Amino acid sequence: MRRRGGQKEGGEGEFDLNGALAGAGSFLSPLHVIARARVLGGWLDLRLARGESPVNSALLSERARLLANPLRRAEMANSWRRLIEDACVVKTPHVRRVVDARVPINKEMVRRAEDAIDSLVHALERPVVAIRGVAMARELLCDGAGPVYSDHSGFELCDIVTEITWYLDPLNNTGGSVSWLQ
Repeated sequence: MRRRGGQKEGGEGEFDLNGALAGAGSFLSPLHVIARARVLGGWLDLRLARGESPVNSALLSERARLLANPLRRAEMANSWRRLIEDACVVKTPHVRRVVDARVPINKEMVRRAEDAIDSLVHALERPVVAIRGVAMARELLCDGAGPVYSDHSGFELCDIVTEITWYLDPLNNTGGSVSWLQ
C-alpha cells in the first residue's frame, strides 16, 4: 500500500488505455489535482466524453477516478430515474409550487426514451464501466441545450441514450467522434 504522489492505495481501481476501471488498486492524487478536477469537472467531462484517454493527464485521470466512483454513478443513475418520474408528472394549474430552479425538461422526448433510459441506468450500476460512457451520460444530463431539455437540439434523445449505453460497456469503448458532442 502506497500513498500520495503516484503512490498506490487500495480502493477504487486504475484505468486502462480505454478508460475502463481495471485492477484492484488506485493512485491517490495530490490535493491540488483533486481540487482542480472538481472545479474543472464540466470541461474535463467533455474531454473524456469525446474520447480523450484518462491516462493523458493527472487531471483527466483524477476526474475519471471521481466519475468511476460507484456512489457517484448511483447518484447519476438516480438523476436519470428522476427525469423519467418528472416526465410522467402531470402539472395541475391550481397547484402552486415553491420556486423551482430546475430547467424544465422535454417531457415528451424523455417519455419516448424511457426504455433506453432504463437501460442506461442499469448500465451505470454495473461494477465495471467505461469512463467515456459515464462522462457522456453526465454531459447529456447537464447539457441544458440538449434533447433532455430542448425541443430544438436536433437530436433524438432515445438514439443518444442508446449510444451512451453502448459506450458504457468497456468492450465497446472504441474511438470515434459522437455528433451530439460537437
